[in-house]
Amino acid sequence: MVAIKDALGELTTAAEQLNTASDQLNETIAALDADLAKTGVGISVWLNVVLQPQTIVDGDGDDWRESYNLGYAKTAGEWCMVVRREQYREWNNAGGFRQDDNRVVSGAIPLQQAPRSVRLEAAPHLEELIRQLAAQAKKFAANVEEAQKLVE
Repeated sequence: MVAIKDALGELTTAAEQLNTASDQLNETIAALDADLAKTGVGISVWLNVVLQPQTIVDGDGDDWRESYNLGYAKTAGEWCMVVRREQYREWNNAGGFRQDDNRVVSGAIPLQQAPRSVRLEAAPHLEELIRQLAAQAKKFAANVEEAQKLVE
C-alpha cells in the first residue's frame, strides 16, 4: 500500500506541474486571440497540419484517419484560433497513399476549448498560422484592388 501512496504522490506532483503549464499556455492563447482580434483581419485560414492523428476501423473493417486541423475562423460570432476534427479514409494503391471521402466531422471550436493535448500539439504551429493569415490578407487586399480597377 505504501508503493501506491508514493505513486499517487508522484501523480499529484506531476498533475500540479501539468496544470500550471497548461494554464500558462491557455493565457498565451487567450492573449494571442485578443491580439489577432484587434487586427480585424476577418478572414479564415486553415493550416495543412495534422494534430492528434489516429486510425479508426469502422464496422466494415475500413481504416479511417481522424485528426484535428488548426486554423483561424469565426465561430459563435467571434474570430479566434480554432480546431476542427477531420475524418478521411486512406488507402495504398500502386502510386502510393491516397485519401478519399475527406470530410469535416465537427465544426470549428475555439482552440482555448480544445482538449489539452490538442492545444499542446498546436502550440508550435501558432507562428505559422499568423504568417499564413498575413499572407492571405495581402492576397485578398490585392484581389480587392484588382476588382476595384475593373469597375472604375
